[in-house]
Amino acid sequence: MHAIGVDIGATNIRVALADDKGRILVKKHERTIKRGSGTDLTAQVIRMIKEVLSITKTDLEDVKGIGIGTIGPLDLRRGIIVKPANLPFD
Repeated sequence: MHAIGVDIGATNIRVALADDKGRILVKKHERTIKRGSGTDLTAQVIRMIKEVLSITKTDLEDVKGIGIGTIGPLDLRRGIIVKPANLPFD
């Protein structure tokens, strides 16, 4: 089993894939998009997750969970970031 960690920051997004012992198998980072919408940011994160899975030839079914860290405030019921202070999205 594997786990994915995602860090969404104002400057960079980082995605890492770890094994069941907590060892990082691959990590990727790139600049956070500052244009478009929150949907574009979500698409960027999904693409990066798919890339780390592809690099390691890991099937999504082998991933036990995905943890995401980001700036708030968060609306946990809707699963969204609400007016983040450091990102230009509503």
